[in-house]
Amino acid sequence: MFISSYSIYKIWFSGITCELLNGVTISLKEIQEEFLKLVYKETILVGHSLENDLLALKISHGLVIDTAVLYKHPHGASYKTALRVLSRKFLSQEIQQSSNGHDSIEDAKATMELVN
Repeated sequence: MFISSYSIYKIWFSGITCELLNGVTISLKEIQEEFLKLVYKETILVGHSLENDLLALKISHGLVIDTAVLYKHPHGASYKTALRVLSRKFLSQEIQQSSNGHDSIEDAKATMELVN
């Protein structure tokens, strides 16, 4: 079965390519350890659809503010409104316009503005 790097790394979201990861040797355990040096149980995580990131890291956290949950989708809880749509509707800002993947700083700024 052929699986392209496009689907493995979700380039359209992350901008990460096979080439960027060539030579990277850090393990999931090491990433988790680094994450936990920065994030304590008292730390409040703010983001959009954070469960995806936390699942990928195999980490759970009790203090999460998630704009995908805060801003209910009109079709119910099994749907999530895209951050791009929330930003346009509530902040009058266009984000995620690049064909190179999302800009994590732009996404973080929009998320924080939506929480304020």
